[in-house]
Amino acid sequence: MIKRLAKNGYTKSIRGERGQKMNREIKFRAWDKNQKKIYTVVGLDFAEMNVIYGEYTDWEIHSLKNVILMQFTGLKDKNGVDVYEGDIIESTILGVKFKGEVFWETAGWRVKGDDLDITLGNDKAKTRKVIGTIYENPELLTQEQEVRE
Repeated sequence: MIKRLAKNGYTKSIRGERGQKMNREIKFRAWDKNQKKIYTVVGLDFAEMNVIYGEYTDWEIHSLKNVILMQFTGLKDKNGVDVYEGDIIESTILGVKFKGEVFWETAGWRVKGDDLDITLGNDKAKTRKVIGTIYENPELLTQEQEVRE
């Protein structure tokens, strides 16, 4: 059975900690290890362990073994660009310019880099800018930083 994502992602209503209704857009993109390219995911077939990407009229089906899925954080940068897991962002925190990788940790989305490890939240959106990804632009991170696989 193939689960398709809506054109702009799948939106699910969930309840927050205090019972308030929240909408969370669920969407993914995929780093294809063989083609060395990022694609927008339009569907996931968990029964066959496949990922589907491409345009809605021209789908490509690939094994999940050959891709790294990157989940949308639900946040955007200062230019309105969606922020995904694996993105490299630049921001200014307390007057200090900061660059790091977006990743998921037990309690939520985080950014790690340049001797700083912070929670990724809407409060930082005014200065946050996506400048690349750890897969397409690893050179944007300093050599001391680890690239997560």
